[in-house]
Amino acid sequence: MRTLAALPVVKTPAAGCEGHCGKQEMARYLGLISGTSMDAIDAALLEVNDEAVTLRDSLERPYPAELRARLERAVRARHAAIDEIGSLHSAIGQTFAATALE
Repeated sequence: MRTLAALPVVKTPAAGCEGHCGKQEMARYLGLISGTSMDAIDAALLEVNDEAVTLRDSLERPYPAELRARLERAVRARHAAIDEIGSLHSAIGQTFAATALE
């Protein structure tokens, strides 16, 4: 299963319009996803308005080797310790945040 976090980044008036020329607002969204392979985080920056969805940028950042190894161990284990699950949850969140800031 894949997870997706789509967060509104910023809403701005159309280019060259400071909100007074009647043009529609454009919203930017950052999508972050990591698949079941646990190898990387994919990010996509989109601009959305009533007329179009435009891909502005994208990137793929591999998980750090140590984090990927921990994830693989937790998935293979019959019973992962709750402390390790919590620690992995935090580490994955921090990795998603670092990817978003790139």
